[in-house]
Amino acid sequence: MSEAGYGMVRWLGAVRWRRSVEAVLAPWGLTFMQWLVLHTTRNLIRATEDAVSQGDVAAHLELHRGTVSDAMIALDRKGLVDRGGSAEGPAWRIILTEKAEELLLQLDPRIEAVSRSWPGEPGQPSRGWN
Repeated sequence: MSEAGYGMVRWLGAVRWRRSVEAVLAPWGLTFMQWLVLHTTRNLIRATEDAVSQGDVAAHLELHRGTVSDAMIALDRKGLVDRGGSAEGPAWRIILTEKAEELLLQLDPRIEAVSRSWPGEPGQPSRGWN
């Protein structure tokens, strides 16, 4: 398979995985981006044992700060994060609410199940998607 063909197969697999994750998230009213930001925020808080900045989340995800800011505003409105000013400047410091922790506990096994059904590398047998 050519490099372009290999890349296309991987890209299509990622698109299908995202659609499956979006279907899991829909009943909870979360978009893929909101879940990605929430999930990443939790992981960064666990790693640092402290609140994190929106900039940290954006850098970790390699996303524009505005994209992360939009997701954080939506998560704040849903009661899933608390945003407060930083002592170090204008950056928002983020912590997860108990509601977010409970939601992620419900979502984690569902997202993991989707990920386990994700096809193998191109040229390998499919593990659930045809």
